[in-house]
Formats: sequence, C-alpha cells, structure tokens
Amino acid sequence: MTASERRDLRNGLLFISPWIAGFLVFMLGPIVFSLYASFCEYSVLRPPEWIGAANYSELLTDEVFRQALGNTLIFAAFSIPLGLVVSLALALLADAVVATESVFANAVAMEPMPKVVMLSHSSHENLTRDWSNTAALQAPVTCYPCHRIHNSGSVMCSKDLNTGASACMASYSAEYVADLVRKALGIAEKAAA
Repeated sequence: MTASERRDLRNGLLFISPWIAGFLVFMLGPIVFSLYASFCEYSVLRPPEWIGAANYSELLTDEVFRQALGNTLIFAAFSIPLGLVVSLALALLADAVVATESVFANAVAMEPMPKVVMLSHSSHENLTRDWSNTAALQAPVTCYPCHRIHNSGSVMCSKDLNTGASACMASYSAEYVADLVRKALGIAEKAAA
C-alpha cells in the first residue's frame, strides 16, 4: 500500500468514524445488550442473572402475548396492503400533471435544466409561460391526458396510424425535439464538413 493510499484510507476512516461510533453506541450496543438481557432475570437495581431460555418458554405460554401477537398480525394484514394501495393511487395521480397550481408542475417548472414540454389541450400562455428554460410544443391535434385524473370516460389520445404513438407525440419528429433540446442547452449544431 502506497503512502497516498494509506493517507486516503486514514482520511476515509476519520470521516466515517462518527457514524461508526454512533452505530456502535446507539444501535449495535443496545441490540446486543437486549439479546443478552432476554436470557436473564433482569432488574435495574441488581445485576442480570442468567436463566437461559426460560423467558422465551414463559412467553409462549402467556395469553396476553398471544393476544398481542394476533393483534399485530391483524394490523399488519390490513395496514400494509392498504398503505400500498393508497401509495400507488397517489403515484398514479401524480403521474398526470395538468395545472400550474400543482406542486409537481411548479417543482419541475423552477428547475434550471432545459425542458421540452408537449402541451395537449392547454397553451403556452396559460401553462408554461413562467417556466424557466422551457420550450413548449403545441400539438396540432387534441389530446387529453388529464382524463386520467378526471375519469371522464373520454378517449385520452388518438393513435397515429404510422407510428402507433399518441397523435400529439407523433406530430413532431425526434430531430425537431432534439434541436429544441440542443438550442435550450446552447449547443450549436456543427456544420457538415
């Protein structure tokens, strides 16, 4: 190991040493002590007395423990699936952003990175005019992605027969969108030699 590698190792260990100390004192130490104490007759006022697995055998015959275990299993059986369903439903709602009042739209709008936005039944004047560093494409066909939120039963977007993509997406070529991205990034296209 070279002197530079030893110095890097030492510096790395110094940087992670507060975390290691915290982990040992606040995580691993209490876990190991709890495991040891579970095999002991323990009182805060006197030292632990080793009794082996007697605590566990007593636990298995305790009616209160069985009731608590049953309650925990019932709670987990309902709360975990319900939490997943609610989380996925919220994620689906967040997928279709349609208004400037939306937290998601405003978070994206203020990012300094270049953006190309396909507008369907909205216009640049009422949706993206205040967005920083944004090129907006106004689709020449009607497309309604917000129907995912409103659940109106209307057709969302018609399909382009040539590409199979949404008609609004097929209205612009990939080269045109790439040119907008290059322009937003300030990259000049190199002239062919």
